[in-house]
Amino acid sequence: MSSALRVHLVSSLTALQALEPEWRTLEAHAVIGEWFAGPDYVLPLLKTYFDSGRLEVYCVYDGNELIGVLPLVHQTGADVAGCRPTIGFPMHAHVRRIGLIASQRPMEVMMAIFRVIQGARHSCVALQQVESSGEFDTLVMQAATAAGLRWFDVAQSSSAIATWSSGWEDYLRTRDGKLLRNLRSRRRKLDEASFTVQVVRTPEEFADAWPTVLDIETRCWKHMQRSSMANEAGTATFYEEAGQRLARSGSLRLYLLRQEETAVAHAFGSVQNRAFFLLKNSYDKAFKSWSPGVSLVWQSMQDAAEEGCTIYDFLGDASDWKRDFCTAEPKYLTRRLFAPFTLRCQLCRLREEALKPFARRSGLKRLLQRAEAIRG
Repeated sequence: MSSALRVHLVSSLTALQALEPEWRTLEAHAVIGEWFAGPDYVLPLLKTYFDSGRLEVYCVYDGNELIGVLPLVHQTGADVAGCRPTIGFPMHAHVRRIGLIASQRPMEVMMAIFRVIQGARHSCVALQQVESSGEFDTLVMQAATAAGLRWFDVAQSSSAIATWSSGWEDYLRTRDGKLLRNLRSRRRKLDEASFTVQVVRTPEEFADAWPTVLDIETRCWKHMQRSSMANEAGTATFYEEAGQRLARSGSLRLYLLRQEETAVAHAFGSVQNRAFFLLKNSYDKAFKSWSPGVSLVWQSMQDAAEEGCTIYDFLGDASDWKRDFCTAEPKYLTRRLFAPFTLRCQLCRLREEALKPFARRSGLKRLLQRAEAIRG
């Protein structure tokens, strides 16, 4: 018979950092969850973007053993159309997903967390950027049903992944021939023009390379929009600490493309459990005609396959250039969980599940947008 689980709520960064060794052991034996719910990603994220007082991290113990972590934070203000979730994932513009990480009994872990959430009378829990019908999504629905919770979904954009579980050569046969010829041609031209690629893996190499990454970011198209790593508040700090941690664990794969002394492009990635995650990539807009960003990503994909990876996760949205390479576009959603008697959440559910679909079908949404544009 399974022993009863104990849920410990951590609300300060200092207390959470003290749990890092246990958390790391849990991650090493996880049966559900990814690196995104582990300490090397979550701790830099919380440290950079979230005040310690907002933390509500659920740590689940079997006896004295930490077997589950669900990182949540208190939400501030309304997000969409007046909906006011009480707690949710610590999301940021650069974060695709977080989720639960558990080393055993994930259903019991999730149910234990829901019981504590219900006891605290949180009106609404927002689980943002959950892969629709994925392992975590299925677990949440089953545990929520058992706990008597209700929910509604808000659709998010799709992501892009490439898989080659049957082998790299089989994957290549699924790609457009013109695309592959173009990639080979671009590589030859880069070689002929003295472009070189460096792959950064160690902490010492990362410390030397990081200023170069930020320099590339100041010359990319995103910099003018104030959304590059170099000028978006906190972003460089977050990725620098995440990169240092990745380098120490041996998981860092940072690609730098140079033409002689000029750094042209970077692809910042992480290898975890035979999967390559493309965290960030960019290029100097002055070299756009060389397609340096795509060429560098393609090399990282080839290297990942040689290294034994079978999944390449582009993260972010499924933009057009990623679709040339991806084999699937997982759908994402935000799942909002609430107690049946919460009137505000029932109204939000009505809006999402009935009023919005009706407005789309009837064309009312377009008419309202047009009227708003004329009035503005």
